[in-house]
Amino acid sequence: MSFFEELKRRNVIRVGFAYLVASWLAIQVAETLFPVYGLSDDAIRLVVTVAALGFLPVLFLSWVFERTSDGIKRQKDVDRDASITQATGRQLDRLIIVVLALALGYFAVDKFLLREAPTAPILTDERSPALEDWENRTVAEDRKAIAVLPFANMSGDPANEPFTLGIHDDLLTHLSRIGALKTTSRTSVLQYRGTTKPVPEIGAELNVNFILEGGIQRSGDRVRINLQLIDVATDEHLWAEIYDRELTAENLFSVQADVAEEVTRSLEATLLPEEQVALAEAPTASMAAYDLYILGRHHQHTRTEEALTRSVEYFEQAIAEDPDYVLAYAGLAQSLVLLIDYGNLSGAEVMPAVREYVDTAMALDPERSEVWATEGLYWLQTADNPRSIEALERAIELDIQNYHAWLWYGNSLLRARRFTEQLEALEVAYSLEPMSQPVNNNLAGTYQQRGDFTRSRQHWERVDRIDDENPTEFRERIAWTYVQEGDFTNAMITGREILAQDPYNGDAMGMLTNAYVDMGDLAEARIWAERQEDIESLATPFYWYYVAREDFDGLQRYLEDKRAMIQADGDELLFSLFQAAYLGGQTESARDYLDRFLATRGGRLEVFPSDTWQWNPLLVASFLIEHGEDSPGSVAQGREMVGEVMKGLLALNAQGFVHPSTWMGLAMGHVLSGDKPAALTALARAVDAGFSSRLRLEFWPMFDPLRTEPAFADLLDRIDTRMADASQKLARARLAAYTPAGKRERIALPREVLDRYLGYYTDGNFLFHLYIDEATGEIMGKPGPQMAMVLVPYAENAFYPEIAQSVSIEVILDDEGRISHVEVNDSGSVQRLKVAAAPPPTIVLSESEWSPMLGSWTAELVEGTVDGTADTDLWTAVISLDESGQPWIDFDNQPALPIAAVDERSFIVPNFIQRFTLIPGDAGDRLIMNQDGIELVFERD
Repeated sequence: MSFFEELKRRNVIRVGFAYLVASWLAIQVAETLFPVYGLSDDAIRLVVTVAALGFLPVLFLSWVFERTSDGIKRQKDVDRDASITQATGRQLDRLIIVVLALALGYFAVDKFLLREAPTAPILTDERSPALEDWENRTVAEDRKAIAVLPFANMSGDPANEPFTLGIHDDLLTHLSRIGALKTTSRTSVLQYRGTTKPVPEIGAELNVNFILEGGIQRSGDRVRINLQLIDVATDEHLWAEIYDRELTAENLFSVQADVAEEVTRSLEATLLPEEQVALAEAPTASMAAYDLYILGRHHQHTRTEEALTRSVEYFEQAIAEDPDYVLAYAGLAQSLVLLIDYGNLSGAEVMPAVREYVDTAMALDPERSEVWATEGLYWLQTADNPRSIEALERAIELDIQNYHAWLWYGNSLLRARRFTEQLEALEVAYSLEPMSQPVNNNLAGTYQQRGDFTRSRQHWERVDRIDDENPTEFRERIAWTYVQEGDFTNAMITGREILAQDPYNGDAMGMLTNAYVDMGDLAEARIWAERQEDIESLATPFYWYYVAREDFDGLQRYLEDKRAMIQADGDELLFSLFQAAYLGGQTESARDYLDRFLATRGGRLEVFPSDTWQWNPLLVASFLIEHGEDSPGSVAQGREMVGEVMKGLLALNAQGFVHPSTWMGLAMGHVLSGDKPAALTALARAVDAGFSSRLRLEFWPMFDPLRTEPAFADLLDRIDTRMADASQKLARARLAAYTPAGKRERIALPREVLDRYLGYYTDGNFLFHLYIDEATGEIMGKPGPQMAMVLVPYAENAFYPEIAQSVSIEVILDDEGRISHVEVNDSGSVQRLKVAAAPPPTIVLSESEWSPMLGSWTAELVEGTVDGTADTDLWTAVISLDESGQPWIDFDNQPALPIAAVDERSFIVPNFIQRFTLIPGDAGDRLIMNQDGIELVFERD
């Protein structure tokens, strides 16, 4: 008998197989149940170790001993004829079947019941009817492509320019509503105003087959409109007409309708009956109202505070001339909403009036796309996302080429976490208005977040050309796409271009520092880190420099010095200290910093399923899993965080998010879940997409299980090769010259000049307070309730914070010397702060007077619907008194903030514009948070 046959006879193989299956089942149960009871990973490792150590002894015992009818005996003592090994084998077979059934049952329960499928509430089966209509239209119709060039103002009077542009705009709108025609956007054709380019060249540039051009002459009570339709391919006239009419609103609208019909007929396109009816509609019978409306719309397009203010005045005058002018109401409402962002109006001042104007327009004509678009904008501004989506879909249904509606629709879909459709909606808006700054801005950010850096840069480049108020902000964003893509050469070339234009740009210096660290040039990295610290004393550019040198003690001292400078437990610095200690293997220090960091966040780091950057939660989860053995529940909390993160990242990945940070997050999550093959696959995808931070792979502890894997070493080699190639290219590149920024020269300003600037300014969220410290005579800026900084004057109306020369704070005055607003330029990014009223005076309440407001409150902010079920964000706020009697409000996962009472039922957060008011009721108390006109209702838990 062979040795293998003897193994089978003695049931050694059956025993071994049964032992392996039973051990696997025991380990799986241990991994599931031990964390629930607070047992650490050591207990699970003990189970695995015991199972592994027991395997060979079990095989040995099954070889040496045999079960008989008289009990267990040594094999050599059993008569072969009396052996019952066959019967024992059948019993072992039944035992194996039972254990396998239990294992399969556990697997099914674990996979389909205990583990939730990765479908975070950001995936939806909804399909936008607006997008379906657009797709059907673009696929099914063979539309004629036409551009309407800006008309010439033939009167010679510049005052008639808005009228000429207005007629052009209206005629373009008429043609865009004809489904058989594909029109080029207003902003795209405006660049040809006064052009001498030949028609075929313009047609090729705009990718159209036909061009409509002409001129308008307005003289007294007469108007002459001269138009001609040209075939781009032949440069021949297809149709021409001169309209010489008395200047009345009825005649103008009649001419526009007639032109639209003639153009459609000349192009042999189909004009639907409902389109013909729409063309015949006259929005007003008053020429005076139309003139004023044209002026209002002309100024609205400019998007400056002064222009929008004038547009409001013109729309109001148009309404006074014609109280039934629907478009004037819609234009007025839109300008008021825009003035919240571009001007000094607050939501609390504006939104009630906007609601009134939208309601009036809706009552006058509920079939106008502009009215429904304005309705959607109102709900978007007031954070009622479901209503916003519903209104904007109706606006698009009425006019599928309303690009404003598509832009706002995209923003609403983003809030509803319908990311794929959001991108599609923005692409439609772009196809309709490719030179729109907000459309390109939204598209650039969306593509960057998804990991499509080439398209992102295309739109950032266009925004950079359109926007002249932010000198280097969009160049910075372009540079950042290069960094994320792993193209360090172009990133650093762009960074140097930024610094040549703005030598105080600390962000560009920080980018150069980290790029040189990743490329291994620590000497050059140190130069740029020192330059950044010279102008931004609180910046931490040396962080990864210390890591690269493996000087974790030095890094901890460096960060502690920064904390001492701000004299506060800033949560960002606490997290940096936690990460530094964790990377350096200083477990106790890391635990202390993490506890203090989490204390600022209500004890837990919340996971937001829509975030593509989940590295911080995963670092926390990694530490809790690895070092949570003496803190019951920490391991379970860490594993729960990993599950939440993975659910969100997998859902984003399924919607086309292939950003390196998304792949890195998935890699971290997989390795923490014990799936090394999936982790290595995700890591490879991250490196393919551009991830190039070798230091993170080298020092982040959660990658310890992968360090012996050949594939992991290959990925490090790939990053090293990429960085070496970048260094060689950079050595050959021509970098823009950099002259180090000198210290801004301080000047002395008289007290009477400083007094003019004192007061409050707001961005719609926080209050920025400019005041004089009477003890020192210094002008101070207070951007938050717990922070104040000395401002240094370097021009008559400009200051920089003493701790950050890279930030410029400029008070903008109007022509009459009054304060218009404050511009904060932070490394090329300009933020406008509106003039704000002083916060209301506060009073001191006793503990009993605070009592009705104390406790936990929750508000639901509805973002959208998923399969008919409301998709909401929960806001939790806890109001409490500390030992000294100071009241605090602690939002879930945010640092607690001190509050102060305005009266017995209302309070504010100092330096923020929110006001909270308690509304008692029989059905339960409510706490109303009003922020810039938006009300959020909290119910008591």
